[in-house]
Amino acid sequence: MITFRYSLIILIILLPIFTVLNAQNLVPNGEFDNGMDGWWTGVNDPGQMESSIDNSGMLSGDNSLMINVINGGTESWHVLALAKVNLEPDQEYELSFLALADLEMNIMVSISQTESPYATYWSRNMSIGGDKYIMGPFIFTNTREDPQYDLKFWLGGKSGVNIWLDSVWVKEKVESAINEKNTGLAVDYSLEQNYPNPFNPATNIIFTLPEAANVRMEIYNLTGQKINTLTDNDYSAGSYILTWNGDDSNGVAVPSGMYVYKIVAQGRNNIFTQTKKMLFLK
Repeated sequence: MITFRYSLIILIILLPIFTVLNAQNLVPNGEFDNGMDGWWTGVNDPGQMESSIDNSGMLSGDNSLMINVINGGTESWHVLALAKVNLEPDQEYELSFLALADLEMNIMVSISQTESPYATYWSRNMSIGGDKYIMGPFIFTNTREDPQYDLKFWLGGKSGVNIWLDSVWVKEKVESAINEKNTGLAVDYSLEQNYPNPFNPATNIIFTLPEAANVRMEIYNLTGQKINTLTDNDYSAGSYILTWNGDDSNGVAVPSGMYVYKIVAQGRNNIFTQTKKMLFLK
């Protein structure tokens, strides 16, 4: 292990191993960058709600879906939000999302039939509210052969509450074996989304190098002010984790809010730079 001021863990590659590869998001407009395109919100009697796009950067990006539940009725199905997803039979999937509410409440997420009798094939209940958020990933296997499914959020049962949804992802959980002839080295530079996100008190940032490189990882606030430098060191090829504890360069805890982390990796033949957002909650 290489030790810096921030904890740094080298992800050692053991052969053979299985790794989860990046996959396409099957949820249309899961970050709500295109407003409510691909999403439907509605109620069943006696539910009442208003939905809108909140562009205050409440969660992972600039936009999130905000639902003002005026009358939540008595059952979770009295207030709903859903998107259509296409799933393959006998395929394993990962579902993840962010959810916040200004009152503590229970919600449910499900994969359901798109037409009557609207059968639920998979579901998960959870509690959100205050500083509680749900991220996943939740793993499920599609055992059906329907052409399309409803990814459904059941948000009823409580009145006078605001709910935010963002970064809704469904992707295939793909495994690939690395045999002993493989060098175990990455073929591309990458910077992963931090986890957990939102976070308190600490979060992890994974980056991957296909070659030896000097890596500088910096944290900025949304005004562009540099808050901290997590590392500025030379690394060999491989994958690494940096942990940020939510403090500035003087060790003082930063305020709650959205922050940006940026990597600049200078290799022999390439310069890789990328930024991502993360949300710190207190």
